[in-house]
Amino acid sequence: KQTGSTLLFNLIIKLYESKGKKVKSGWCVDPLKYDLDRIDVLIDKRHDCNPTHLEYYDFIFLPLRNPLDSAMSAYARFQIQLHESCHENIDLFELYYDKSDFIFKYEDYSAYIVNQIANLLHISIDLTSILNIMVELENMKNSKSIVEKDDHRNEYYRKTLLSQHHNTC
Repeated sequence: KQTGSTLLFNLIIKLYESKGKKVKSGWCVDPLKYDLDRIDVLIDKRHDCNPTHLEYYDFIFLPLRNPLDSAMSAYARFQIQLHESCHENIDLFELYYDKSDFIFKYEDYSAYIVNQIANLLHISIDLTSILNIMVELENMKNSKSIVEKDDHRNEYYRKTLLSQHHNTC
């Protein structure tokens, strides 16, 4: 939690959309609620998942960030104590480490890493397109036109999981 998972989530959406794919994305998406013939890609973001449910996914990404940075972000958003956040993220990492297809290290976020993710997803993309996506993601994150607090009733929030409150650091 607070490890760059929303950045990674939106990056994957943008990679697929850059290739004209119809993407449905959200928090704890239930695939049974959607006509999967009308979408190309279903992207689900969740922090906790029964490991046996992971078999239903084509790709599993595990974000990783310095635990103290994540903890400071959790404190800024939810006043969660630093040690509690650190332990929770370490436990989650240990639970999913051997089940993930790719570990996204937040501090290593770069065009090179985006290209590696695209390759894993079988998406061919050039450097200019990668850089354009990275700029777009930065603009989305910093936008003052997104909802102030997490709001599951807001369509843009449901798709991107971005809010001004969400983006602490």
